[in-house]
Amino acid sequence: MAIYNSKPLPVHLIDDNNIFVKDIEQKYPSGKDFSLYIYPSAEKFCALAATDQSCKVGSHVVILAVQLGSPDKDVKKAVIEEINRLIPDVNIINICHPRELGKGVPTLRFDKTIHLVNNENTLIRIDNAVRWVLAGTNLSKQRRRYTITAGIFIASLIITAFALALYYLSGSI
Repeated sequence: MAIYNSKPLPVHLIDDNNIFVKDIEQKYPSGKDFSLYIYPSAEKFCALAATDQSCKVGSHVVILAVQLGSPDKDVKKAVIEEINRLIPDVNIINICHPRELGKGVPTLRFDKTIHLVNNENTLIRIDNAVRWVLAGTNLSKQRRRYTITAGIFIASLIITAFALALYYLSGSI
């Protein structure tokens, strides 16, 4: 899926156990569509995001794969809140321990945060979530472009009608 502007979508992987690093590096190589950044902990990511001005501009995707062995909802909730505070336009993909979401709930989407259970389908679900974010980003850019084009068309139509009205009115005087 192509991005309509020249800036690739920043994908930040926070993986404290290096479980997904190789797979995500293969799936989202830095290049035309994506810029992949890998962090060993949420603290290092937050420290860097607090000082990096590029995090304040454009859409970002954060794949959060921390504390998969011991589910602690409060710690992850605080990390997600901090990421939302640091990056205004962020979509977070939170990889959860099965006990965090409850039995039989493989995926939960809330606002711009997607919670995925860590199982054999996690990489497929991560890919679907990133593609969903990319499609939404492209749709909003396309919608903005159409709005601007429609505005220019209507303005030129009004100017043309006004010019024609002036021409005919000045010709009859």
